Amino acid sequence: MGWSHVLASNPNSWHKGPVLAFKAQNFLSFGGRFSWSFYLLLVILVVALGLRLNGVNWDQGYGFHPDERDIYMRSGCMYDLLTDAPNAQNCGYLTDEPDAQPGLPGIGTLLDKDRSPLNPHWFPLGSILIYAMVFFRSVAELFTDLNSLDMRYFGRPLSALADVGSVAMVFVLGRRFYGRGVGLLAAALTAVSVIHIQNSHFFRPETFSVFFTLVSFWAMWRMLERKRLRDSALLGLLLGLAIAPKVSILPILAPMFLVYWYRVLDEVDGNWSDITPRLVRRIFGHAAMAAAIAGGVFLITAPYALLDIGAFVGDVASQADMARNAGLWPFTIQYIGTPAFIYQIQQSSVWGLGIPLGVVAWLSIPFTALVAGFSKGKRRADLFVLAWVVPGFIFLETFEVHFLRYVFPLMPVMIIMGARMLLWMVEASRPMADRFMSRRPHLARLLPGLAVLVVVFVAGSTAFYALAFQRVYAEDHPAVTASEWINAN
Repeated sequence: MGWSHVLASNPNSWHKGPVLAFKAQNFLSFGGRFSWSFYLLLVILVVALGLRLNGVNWDQGYGFHPDERDIYMRSGCMYDLLTDAPNAQNCGYLTDEPDAQPGLPGIGTLLDKDRSPLNPHWFPLGSILIYAMVFFRSVAELFTDLNSLDMRYFGRPLSALADVGSVAMVFVLGRRFYGRGVGLLAAALTAVSVIHIQNSHFFRPETFSVFFTLVSFWAMWRMLERKRLRDSALLGLLLGLAIAPKVSILPILAPMFLVYWYRVLDEVDGNWSDITPRLVRRIFGHAAMAAAIAGGVFLITAPYALLDIGAFVGDVASQADMARNAGLWPFTIQYIGTPAFIYQIQQSSVWGLGIPLGVVAWLSIPFTALVAGFSKGKRRADLFVLAWVVPGFIFLETFEVHFLRYVFPLMPVMIIMGARMLLWMVEASRPMADRFMSRRPHLARLLPGLAVLVVVFVAGSTAFYALAFQRVYAEDHPAVTASEWINAN
């Protein structure tokens, strides 16, 4: 009999001593045997990585995505300036920055927004993305010569790895909130979700921000369980890394507030009458420290957001205006008159997740709200995931522009909720079948099988959509094909 059987049959054995618990945990985690769920998760992660790395050169090096191309071009110009390459100051954005000094900067130059070669003079997206490409370019140049757009071979795999990390975190959060089965099913669905696969083929902030947001959720629950000041510090660090690629994750304040309120309630064992102002100040002092650390991490990764604050505020305000007013710029005309809420639900269901999973993901929101209202078993977890999805979706609908990537950060948590709903349906079908057995035995026998069939259909159709989507990367980009035809004819 293995340790897993001993612990399962006698849960109190964990309390017989820390040594026994430590040995059991190490045997299960690092010994010669791993649980079946470990191997299944490993397969899921390998499949996820393969789907995300396939077609990494999807645009044949032309850089058709404007934001991704801008990151590569700016990082290339910054690299040339730092290495004092010939004609570096005639490169891209540097033509408008005559005071920028080539070479590695000293402290004085570093702190001067006009002279520093590390000031990207561009803040719609996080500066950390540009600095990362400069770093990898400096390493790669030791072995071969590259141009700016060649950096897609570094940027896109990094994005793919970040999203595979999100698949792993979906498993971790799903298991913690609702059990191992939900974690595995949610991870599998995330691995084959087209919206995840597509975003992984761009070096943009979304995959990195989503990954660190999910890790931040894990850190929130770690803080809630351990209640130490250092856990709040870790949470602040991870929040800062989530903000670093893109600052527009304001809705994360809702689940963060909720877990610190849970912390207050834990201090008084749920007795609201025992809550004192002093207790609230102490607990939320931890939250304030986490927020301060997050702000510090952001400024370390994007120092010129402070040193060149005028440009930073201007760029962020410009992006906000673009999002709020469809048609302000040519590439948002398509969103004029699109209906609030309904448009994003339709687009994410049809194109982002595929209709079966899309329907499940969106229906899981009212389902989770109903379960939270009638059952206390998982109420804390239910309210937590709702605190991320519902305010986040409402916040996004204050914009007239409805890029699908805007709802991308909500998708992993919605998939967790959807996986929980599917497995709940399977479990609920058995007692329901027992009720119908005497009156309608044929229906009773079918119910459990139908419930399982629904799960298989949702998972299978999502996987089929993912494989069909890979055809996008199996052929040349349509713009390249069209240009070749025009040139030939």
